[in-house]
Amino acid sequence: MLVSTQRPAADRFPVAVVEMWNNAVDEVLVEYDADSVVLHCGPYEQHGPAEVFGRRREVLDPHEELNFKMLPGGWTRSVTGGERDLMLPTELPKGKYEMWATFKIPGGGVVESDRSFYLVQ
Repeated sequence: MLVSTQRPAADRFPVAVVEMWNNAVDEVLVEYDADSVVLHCGPYEQHGPAEVFGRRREVLDPHEELNFKMLPGGWTRSVTGGERDLMLPTELPKGKYEMWATFKIPGGGVVESDRSFYLVQ
């Protein structure tokens, strides 16, 4: 899994695509919903993928990739439990943020991408 940053949005948060691919020599069934992908940027997170309603299933051929688009906005402060609060600040402050994505596997388990850095100047 890989996070590909396209550009910063007006609020300086990243607009990204999370790429996942099948490294197997066989087809695999990928099942996901609107909350399967979480993009992390420092202490903030964004849930997606965008434009997904309900549960989807896709068959990936060997070495085929699946791109999950994340839309601008919808960022919240990461929480360890409970409800997410309205986020302040509403603009990402200058700094260097560790960035990665996680994919929740239905029935349990999480796949995590490599970590990289996102710089706001």
